[in-house]
Amino acid sequence: MLLTACGKTDEPVAIVPIQDSQTPIFMSVEAGARTYRMVFDTGASYTVIDSRTATRDLRPMSDAALSAWTRFGEPLGKSVSLLEGSATIRYYESPALRYGQWAVASRGIAPAIDLPLLTQWSMDLGARVDGAVGAATLSTLNWVLNRRDRRLEGYRFSSKIFRAESTGMTCVPMLTLPEGTPAISIEIDGHPAVMTIDTGYIGNTSGGLSVGDIATLRYLSALAGEMTIDKPGADRDAKGKPVVVVKTKSVSLAPQHGRACVPADRGGLGSTRPRLSLQVREDCSRLRSASILLFRAGANGA
Repeated sequence: MLLTACGKTDEPVAIVPIQDSQTPIFMSVEAGARTYRMVFDTGASYTVIDSRTATRDLRPMSDAALSAWTRFGEPLGKSVSLLEGSATIRYYESPALRYGQWAVASRGIAPAIDLPLLTQWSMDLGARVDGAVGAATLSTLNWVLNRRDRRLEGYRFSSKIFRAESTGMTCVPMLTLPEGTPAISIEIDGHPAVMTIDTGYIGNTSGGLSVGDIATLRYLSALAGEMTIDKPGADRDAKGKPVVVVKTKSVSLAPQHGRACVPADRGGLGSTRPRLSLQVREDCSRLRSASILLFRAGANGA
């Protein structure tokens, strides 16, 4: 999957509007006679359905169907790790999905879990959020970030825009992590790191780091400042603890001849999947030269 900013010559088959950094990027996905409100979420490995929506609308997969899928398809997990703990996965039969001209690959199976973040978004927006379209599905198209028109544009791989002779493109080289999510290599105060490009992350900060990530940056003397926000009415993390915000020292795109990340046995970043937010993704030129970013501790996308 390519997520970048460039000029275009062909028309996209999917256009997803971007509201602002405080609002998830939504898609109205058609499934049979129903329309679902889904989050465009590159930080999620797979497309998932909220368990309440699945229970209401979909048919559970039979034991025989699950056994056949496991035998001839790929192993099906029974649980998934979330920020708030683990959640049980249940599988349902999925109808064909469509978004505009794009026939969304569904594989006929829909994993369903309880997603606290989707529940919170539903409460905040006053409308149900039914699930998330993840990286495995999104990677069937090439995506262009159109900053001028504030939208994501999905193109087929055969589109002329991605041919070698195309000119005028400004592209950031991408990585694909083992779980299938997109990422880029950056350097924080000269230390290489890998950041997940997570369209499901929202907030006022540049992205999210785990407590372990922050401890590593602190050890490397790569932090320019830290602040704990603990006052009445302030946001809390998923465990009810005060939010910690850190300011890094200089951040820039990593040279392509350099290493992608620090090996785990040296305490490097990357294994805990730190995330870049919408504000940074919309202007990667900020990372062309040294800049300073603010990160929120313990924050992740759906």
